[in-house]
Amino acid sequence: MVSMVSELGTLDLARLTATADIQHDSSLFGRFPSEIRNMIYAECWAVSGLKQHIFSREGRLAHSPCVLAPGEVDTRNGEIHRMCRQGRRRSRPHSLPVENKWASRFSSAWQEHWGCEEEMSIHSVRTQKCPRTLFLPMLLACKRAYLEAFYSLYTSISFVFTNLQTAHHCFVIHPAPWVKLLRSLAFSFAVPYEALHQHRFYSTPSQYPGHWAELSTSLSNLARFASVQAVSIRLDLSDGRQWSEVRERWILCAIRGILARRLVVQLPEVTHIDGLRCYQYLKGDKTPFRLERYPRLQWINTEDGRVEPRVEPADLVSLDRGQLSQARLRKATRGICGLVAGIKST
Repeated sequence: MVSMVSELGTLDLARLTATADIQHDSSLFGRFPSEIRNMIYAECWAVSGLKQHIFSREGRLAHSPCVLAPGEVDTRNGEIHRMCRQGRRRSRPHSLPVENKWASRFSSAWQEHWGCEEEMSIHSVRTQKCPRTLFLPMLLACKRAYLEAFYSLYTSISFVFTNLQTAHHCFVIHPAPWVKLLRSLAFSFAVPYEALHQHRFYSTPSQYPGHWAELSTSLSNLARFASVQAVSIRLDLSDGRQWSEVRERWILCAIRGILARRLVVQLPEVTHIDGLRCYQYLKGDKTPFRLERYPRLQWINTEDGRVEPRVEPADLVSLDRGQLSQARLRKATRGICGLVAGIKST
């Protein structure tokens, strides 16, 4: 839908309108009023999925339905606790072997949408294509159907992004005409610490700040000048660092104006570090947006068929020196492996 309709969205709408056949003799346009036609379009979108993940595949934008129900809780923490109880492990084991399916779930870049990624992968293996929907059939039926359905489609669908680069491409680098029609957006990002704080080196976020601050600024402008009504942003770190190190007030400073009043921000539950408390939102603080806290994923994938507990500041007190040294050694080892992999790739 996205890649093909992105090209369709660049068509000359004025020319299409001038050359479109009125089709008074057709059943759809001749007998049904516009209200009924809009109801038909809405049913087509609902059948295809009103929430769609947008992601990049082989250099092109693709889409798949979001199967995460509103308010559904990420079950990965509960599942690992169940595995520990079944294996009669200690409450804080050093590591735990898991099957490949769960190992991939704990390292999913789609975060709490890991179930959506699995559904997309299963369908792709079977068909080698995106899921079949009624989006393009309705748009490509004829010129008049395109003109009517185009507006209905993008005002009805909620787009979900789990990759910062893809979202930056769609809203900053090459914003398509349909972007201004969107009413609902959701973002769930796990990014390195530096990606969130890159703009700290500049006097204002409007200077070259990196993908995250540029996306925040673009979304703020979109809420001001376009039709977007609801936005949710869920953030986490992907580099093994503790969320308590994040300067929450700084990374969200580019979000302003109308967007803040329509925004829900979801951040991990945090054990505050004294030196950074002034940069974080404390309980009871007034925020320009609605702030929600969620339990961070308690286990991480070590990419060798095992998972290990994530060490947070509150856990350091309960760890003996031997456990603390091992935790730091594992973290340092992952950092060195990532550095070596980066050097090899260059």
